[in-house]
This record gives sequence, structure tokens and C-alpha cells, in this order.
Amino acid sequence: DWIKAFVSDDNVTAYPAKVPRLSLEQLRRIVNEAHRLGLPVMMHVDDLADLSDALEAGADTIEHVHNPAAIGPELTRELIDRLKASGTWLVPTLVATKLHDGTVAGGPLVWPRLLEDMKRLVAAGVPMGVGCDSGIPLVPYGECLHMELELLVEAGMTPLEAVTAATGGNARMLRRAEEFGTVRPGLSADLVAVAGDPLKDIRNTRSIRLVISRGRIVFQS
Repeated sequence: DWIKAFVSDDNVTAYPAKVPRLSLEQLRRIVNEAHRLGLPVMMHVDDLADLSDALEAGADTIEHVHNPAAIGPELTRELIDRLKASGTWLVPTLVATKLHDGTVAGGPLVWPRLLEDMKRLVAAGVPMGVGCDSGIPLVPYGECLHMELELLVEAGMTPLEAVTAATGGNARMLRRAEEFGTVRPGLSADLVAVAGDPLKDIRNTRSIRLVISRGRIVFQS
């Protein structure tokens, strides 16, 4: 459904060694050909230099901001403005970076900087999806989503903004907003009921009492 490109020269298994990276011209060609075929493009980045190139190449979504041990250039107002104007979605995967921060031998810590940069990106209204790098070491499927929502709130989103990003926002990002993501007639009846109000405390999303998938109860407690 999508084309994915890996935009990074970092070698986390042999830090601070580097590996060859796709050039900006190659990235542009990937995007142009994918778009010619009607396919959107997501790009993995490790730092803001990679992110800038992914943005310049025309990526539809960009995954990550600062990955473990990846200290790149500073976040500038110009880059924030480019992100806002581009229509490109950012999927920061905060939980993956936080849980792996400090695990790269010899590498610097990046979580404090990521959190501060995220506060600026959130405050600026950069469009964001919610993803986790689910399934990599330390990042469990399912639970990591709740962790990501909590970190997005820590980074400045309101609980409503975080929940909206993970539901209707993700549906728009994936170009499936006419199928799921919001509660409207004609859309898939995918619903979750929780004990407690997540708009008062985002941690209440963890207290799942009912799951409905396509109109059928699949979990109840």
C-alpha cells in the first residue's frame, strides 16, 4: 500500500561509524515514481538533517525525529515552517526513542532534546500521526500505543489532541478516513470503551472495558 525509504547514515551497531545513505536525488526519484503509480511514500529518518531531506524529497509521512545516539542539527523555525506548509505528516515514535535512549554504546542521550523539540513542533501545530515502532525490542505491541499517547501529552498535546491524532488523524494520514477513525454513519464500527475519562487523564486509555470491531464485540471485561 505504501513505499518506504530508509533515510539514514547512522550505524547503531558500530557507533559512530557511518553507512552509505540514499541521496536527495534518489529520494526524489523514489517519491516521483511512487506518486506516478498512486502510492504514498513514508521515510524513516534518524535526525533532523535526514528529516529535512525527506521533506525536500516530498515524503508523505516521516517516521521519527531524533533516534537513539543520532544528534544532528538544531531544530530551526525554518524547518518547522516547512513541515507545516508541506502537508507532510510526522510520526515521532517517542516511546521507541525514550526506551532505547542510552543503549547505543558510546552514543549521547537524545531524549531530553527530543522532548524539547517536540514541544516546539506540537505548539506550532505540525500534523502528527501516532506510531510506536511496535515490536522492536522494549516496545510491546498494544501497550506501546498507550505509552506514546502519554508521551505526546508530556510533549504538549492535550489528551483530546493525542486521542484525536491516534484515531481520526491516523485515518487521514493513511488515506482511509472514509473507512474508519471517527464515529460517523457509514464508517466501520470500531469502538473502545474505557473506565475513566481519558480527557482528564490520558492514562485512562489503558483501562479498556469493551472493544467493538466492525460492529462485533471482541473483548469485554
